[in-house]
Amino acid sequence: MEIPLRAKVGARDEVTSPEAGRPIWFALKREGPDASRMNVRRSLRILLVLHVLMLVVGVALSFFDGYLLPDTLEDWKDAQINEDDLSLSDILLLALWLGCLGGYLVSVVGLFRQQRWAAWLFLAITVLELFFTLSEPSVCSGLLAAIDALALLVQGAILALCFGTDALRPENPAG
Repeated sequence: MEIPLRAKVGARDEVTSPEAGRPIWFALKREGPDASRMNVRRSLRILLVLHVLMLVVGVALSFFDGYLLPDTLEDWKDAQINEDDLSLSDILLLALWLGCLGGYLVSVVGLFRQQRWAAWLFLAITVLELFFTLSEPSVCSGLLAAIDALALLVQGAILALCFGTDALRPENPAG
C-alpha cells in the first residue's frame, strides 16, 4: 500500500512524510529514538558550557578570595604563599597543573564534538584533580567552596552522560 504524499484533513491540505504517513510538522517535534539521543547530546553540551563558565568564575573569584576570608584564615593563607621559597616540588606541581588544564581544555573540545576518547581523558583529568586536592591543605571562602561543589556536581553529570548514555559517537561506527 502506497502512502500518499498529500492527505486531505478537514478543510486544509497537509503534506505528510512518506515514511510514517504523518504530517511533516509532526516529525519536527523530534520524537522517536533520535530525539532522546539529540536531547542527551544537547544536555551534554549545556553541561560542558556550564562547567567551563564555573571554572572561569571560580578562577576570577580566587583572586578576591582573600577579601572574603576571616582575618586569621587570610593571614594563614598569606603565610603559606612564599614566592622566595620556590622548591622543585612546587615547580613540578605547577607543571602538572598546567598539563592538567591543557588536557581539560582538549577533553572539553573533544566532548563538545562527541568523541569517545575525550570522555576517557575527562575522567583521567577528574582523577588527577583528586591528587591536587590531596597535595596540600587549602583555605577558600564559602562562596568559592559552593561554586567548587556545584562544579563537581556538573562534572559528575558530564561523566554520567558520557559513560551512561549514548551521547557520544561510537568508536567504530558501522557503515
